[in-house]
Amino acid sequence: MNTAYNFIQSYTHDGRIGVLVEFEFELSVTASEPEFLVVSKDIAMHIAALAPRDVKTLLAQPFVKGEHLSVSERLAEASVRVEDRVKVKRYVRWVAESDEPQQEQTEPPAAPAAALRRSAAG
Repeated sequence: MNTAYNFIQSYTHDGRIGVLVEFEFELSVTASEPEFLVVSKDIAMHIAALAPRDVKTLLAQPFVKGEHLSVSERLAEASVRVEDRVKVKRYVRWVAESDEPQQEQTEPPAAPAAALRRSAAG
């Protein structure tokens, strides 16, 4: 039986852009590995900076901290170093303020994060 462990990394940029990324891996110890913690924070920062539309797009993008690698290749490097299969399961990114016109709402949306959630399933 394969047990999957999940870890959620957060990142905020200037208090305006927020990101939560859910990672999945097979060994519980991976969550405390320094290499994993660095790459998880870097990927969250990447999402804040480049706003990929979904996980597939994210993984194909040139990695913001080393454009000679894709995000997928950087994640694979980290997986080898921590000796575990690490993957991005899903993420959510939001912006506190935007130059785009916002439609005024009188009631809160039923599920505010649902429209912004990105997952490997699409």
